[in-house]
Amino acid sequence: MIEAFEWYSPADGQHWKKLERTLPLLSELGVDKIWIPPACKAGSCESNGYDTYDLYDLGEFDQKGTVATKWGSKDELVDLCRAAKSHGIGIIFDAVLGHKAAADYTQHVKACRIDPADRRKALEKPQEIEAWLGYNYDARGGKYSQMKYNAEHFNATSYDNATQTAGIFKLADKEWAQDVDKSNGNYDYLYLISLERFSALTTLLIMPRLCNNLDLSHMDTRKDLYNWANWVVNELDLGGFRLDAVKHISQDFMSEFLRRACQKKEPNWLVVGEYCTGDNVKTLTNYINKMNRQMSLFDFPLVRNFAGISQHADADLRHIFGGTLSGNMPKNAVTFVTNHDTQEREDENDPSFTIATDFIPVAYAVILLNLNSGYPCLFWGDLFGVGGPKEPKAATDGTLIARLAVIRQLYAYGPQNEYFDDQSCVGFTRTGDKAHSSGAGVAVLISKSNQPQTKRMKVGRQHAGEQWSEALGGSHVEVDIDSKGFGVFPIEASQGSGEVTVWIDSAAPGRERVESVHLVGQDQ
Repeated sequence: MIEAFEWYSPADGQHWKKLERTLPLLSELGVDKIWIPPACKAGSCESNGYDTYDLYDLGEFDQKGTVATKWGSKDELVDLCRAAKSHGIGIIFDAVLGHKAAADYTQHVKACRIDPADRRKALEKPQEIEAWLGYNYDARGGKYSQMKYNAEHFNATSYDNATQTAGIFKLADKEWAQDVDKSNGNYDYLYLISLERFSALTTLLIMPRLCNNLDLSHMDTRKDLYNWANWVVNELDLGGFRLDAVKHISQDFMSEFLRRACQKKEPNWLVVGEYCTGDNVKTLTNYINKMNRQMSLFDFPLVRNFAGISQHADADLRHIFGGTLSGNMPKNAVTFVTNHDTQEREDENDPSFTIATDFIPVAYAVILLNLNSGYPCLFWGDLFGVGGPKEPKAATDGTLIARLAVIRQLYAYGPQNEYFDDQSCVGFTRTGDKAHSSGAGVAVLISKSNQPQTKRMKVGRQHAGEQWSEALGGSHVEVDIDSKGFGVFPIEASQGSGEVTVWIDSAAPGRERVESVHLVGQDQ
């Protein structure tokens, strides 16, 4: 899979067309699913879509000052989905189900201001506020859905228009969902912008874009979301959903949502949730079990491990899978290296998920080639570069990552032999199977040592007599495979946070495909 956007993708309305042009390349890389950004109408034509306004407007109606979204028109999106299917690629829709923004009108409601650090505590008694809570969707005129949202469908909002005060305001007659993450006492409400940054917003045009938290105990709200999911799946012939910020959403609602709207529509149907936590894998496994294992989750603990290893010279490579979702429940783990939240951003950067640039290829070698690393997800920015935060940046290792993807497609099959036996140098091999590339396999060596290293690893007796060479350009020597199927694989001293070498039989079918891959930038 690939996350086919990044936070600073240009707001030119051309993204769906760009992705359609990129489909042949992605297919060559072995991509079988494309995670697209939120495609629904948001607060403006420059928004990435997480401030969702109208789920039923995919770039079809003149709302919020635009017909198309930042990404393009509905017709262009439909064309992309059809073209992707012709390449054997499923579209994964980024669904934002917990909140709405960019309301059309204000309502006077009673609400109490809540302590952001402990959402169970009220800072004052309920009082009347003027909140942006009404949604008319006039331009859509009831097409696809007659539902119009208002104060009864929300349990909290973020702004009192009368006093021009930002905060968390819980509606007086509403309660938080109790079956959500317990951070901040209760994490039902995902506040889209920090109170510290709110002072930078000075125009009333921006204020209505802030977050209204959906009351998912309201039956009309639930019914509309179930109906929307089934509608959008059929409208676009989707291959699955990426569900945004599930830690903030009632588990009872999510379980019912999966049952009613997310049953497998095709053999490769995928539902993956974003539950951002890096330090407690049990939270993730418990959540998956509560969802009856019908949902996968992104492996944030693995990214945290990658970041820690890349940032500390004495880190222990043997524990790279320690405490990870892929190490505990690999069939429900979607592994990644970078995404739109962990990439360098002007507004927020969490160092615990920030991987040193020169370690990124190492991390990709792990998630793409290791047998136990779940279902890997590439990132658009790592392949083609990013547009910010301050200026565009080319992808340092895009070609290398693309070659790793091709190597996965051709050679990463069969049983695995692991050599996680040294703190500063580890390796693993895949012995191959006859159904792929005539049984050719792959060997991977990773080092943080400041000295050259070698490791004797088994690739299988069936490879005896072969000569293996490095596929990424990191070494020009050849490794002879002995009669017992072992080879002694070298790796140069690490000059930064880590090094990786990937070895394949020099005569393996498809070697020329690997060496011919070359990415040139974001406009592929």
